[in-house]
Amino acid sequence: MAMFYYLFAWAGVIINAIAVVQAHNLKISMIGPILGVVGNALYGFTAVLALPAVIINIISAFFIFMQHDNKKKA
Repeated sequence: MAMFYYLFAWAGVIINAIAVVQAHNLKISMIGPILGVVGNALYGFTAVLALPAVIINIISAFFIFMQHDNKKKA
């Protein structure tokens, strides 16, 4: 059963990594996807870090929904 949760944690890392690349290409804030990668990786490495991972993922979701342009546009 634990393997099921680890599988979804690593799937979340992959999805958030794709989101980081897309955010970079669209020149929008990358804070949310980066926090998503960190949060899912924390849980993926060990379930002991589940509580910090959940907190980081909640903050990540907040920043993902607050999509805005990058401040430094070229």
